[in-house]
Amino acid sequence: MKTFLTLFSLGLAWLASCIHAYGIDNSCADQDLIQAAADSAVDMAAKALDAVEPPNGAARDQNVERLLDLLFRGPVTLSLVDDGRLLRRIAGVFRGVAKFAGKTNMVQPASAPTIADGVNIYCNVDRVLKRKNGDYADTSTGYILEDFDDSALNSCKTLSGDIAITWTPDATEDGNLYYPSQVTLCPWFYQWGRSQSLQQWSDLRTKSLLATAVIPAVTKGWPFTPIDAINLLDKVLLHEFTHTHACGGLRDVVMAKGGAPFFGVAYGWNAATTLARQDNAGLDNTPARNSDSYALFASGVRLLSKQPPVYIADDGKTVSTRPTKRDVPPEIQYPQTPAAFEGFITHLRAQRAVATAVEGT
Repeated sequence: MKTFLTLFSLGLAWLASCIHAYGIDNSCADQDLIQAAADSAVDMAAKALDAVEPPNGAARDQNVERLLDLLFRGPVTLSLVDDGRLLRRIAGVFRGVAKFAGKTNMVQPASAPTIADGVNIYCNVDRVLKRKNGDYADTSTGYILEDFDDSALNSCKTLSGDIAITWTPDATEDGNLYYPSQVTLCPWFYQWGRSQSLQQWSDLRTKSLLATAVIPAVTKGWPFTPIDAINLLDKVLLHEFTHTHACGGLRDVVMAKGGAPFFGVAYGWNAATTLARQDNAGLDNTPARNSDSYALFASGVRLLSKQPPVYIADDGKTVSTRPTKRDVPPEIQYPQTPAAFEGFITHLRAQRAVATAVEGT
């Protein structure tokens, strides 16, 4: 999802010693729902961490190895970093999310130099105001939002398709971090998520994941797959948490070619698996830095824990038999899951069509 931050190099070794906290703003009317989704996101990260680094020195599951191959271990990545270092980096990100040890009061700006390792969750952007000089300020913290403009605000407020926005404040001139990260669920997505019967992974059943009807025709021609349709609140929050300082400040990597429509970022299964095979100029542009690669991996691990297990095929389908070879058909057939946010796909296409028409006038 959309992020606003200054990129910086951040080692992940310190994550193991930190306990992070998240706060939920009063703009989220259903606090219990957001807390349950956040806790589920933390649990997903913990299970993904155990999959990458099995406890007690156990061997890594071959199905997990396959997910790592598909989403992270591309030839370009492995030419830039050895496999052991890559796995430690992946584990470090999940360890950072797993350290969000439950809800606390809203995390306040620090009064002394510190790593602001908390995150606050909001469900609207009403706190963001434009100042007379044209800058945008977050009135809840007084933080000035760099590189923020009208389109970024309106894309969340006016239903143009953004699901969430994460702000990761920069360090100040003294090199320290004083402000917590912020995750904002765009109002339309939050309200819509509240109305769904399937809001978290715990609501899913294996039978629904393997349904065989067709996702609405509106998705045809789009590079999204069934695993992307399972866009539940906890998966979205896991994605957003990886953008925060506490989890290494990951981003949505812009691809050399392809990517999600209108943005070109590696969002969604097809884009993420393509990124793993793409020469994208440097380690910072590989899956090791791409938030959705982690969200998709954690989703795959969660599916493997189902009884019986559910697998993600190479083309993004959810299937009941273990895939044996990487063979993506030229035309993807989309099965349906009741967890598919069909309204989101419809809404996204409609809003983007309107935006394109306006730009062309």
